Amino acid sequence: MRPTAARPFINALVNRPNLVRDKQIALQNDPAPTYLKGRGKYYYRGFLVMLACSLGWSQFTLIQYVRGKAKKHGE
Repeated sequence: MRPTAARPFINALVNRPNLVRDKQIALQNDPAPTYLKGRGKYYYRGFLVMLACSLGWSQFTLIQYVRGKAKKHGE
């Protein structure tokens, strides 16, 4: 087996243009808050959805306990 057999695959991974500076300039020129830049906007929205669901479920459960309609463990 020749040592250069895997070279085209490696070259495709290694020899790429460096776009870090362009991405950094674009990210810093964005007027959005830091937590809404890049992928953060998806994490932030997902967190808010999970927070709203959990708060809604806890409110529903508390109201059930107050009304005495919640199922008790063992019944």
